[in-house]
Amino acid sequence: MKLITIRKIVLTALASWLSLVVFIDFIVVPTVFKTVSKRIEAGELGMKVFSALGVYETILGIALFIVGGIVFKLFRTRRSAALFLFATSLFAFAILGKFYLTPEITRLNLEKYTLDDQSKEYQVINKRHEFLHNFYVKLDTVKILFLAAGLVGCFRASRFDQEKILWPIIRRKS
Repeated sequence: MKLITIRKIVLTALASWLSLVVFIDFIVVPTVFKTVSKRIEAGELGMKVFSALGVYETILGIALFIVGGIVFKLFRTRRSAALFLFATSLFAFAILGKFYLTPEITRLNLEKYTLDDQSKEYQVINKRHEFLHNFYVKLDTVKILFLAAGLVGCFRASRFDQEKILWPIIRRKS
């Protein structure tokens, strides 16, 4: 497979991931909380949406991690090392969100709604829930920045393909 084809696949994956995260964070979730009158139901629906997003992110994270590893193994350059580190970071964000943050926030939400708002146990659970929720929001912000940087990086790297700067080097290694 040619490097330009791999770059197009990565570009497509990053663009779809970024657009889906932005769409869910800025359109779907606010609409759910404005439309659904019961906060409990809105929270449950939000957690289901983020759980489904987590599956998609995990699949893309695995794919990017594998591609980054293959490119690094083949080329062993600083750029390929940066790509591998970038892919590993995105994969880690996806795994953290899917397998720890979303289930833990969901569990705390369900537990929180069974308790009285004034109880000490509710306050402890609510504080933990708020911490994890804020961490998830910050993680999503970093993820959006990483994805946007990845898109810019793909476009900048493809500039070299058009100028045919890298092709003589790549063809010699093949």
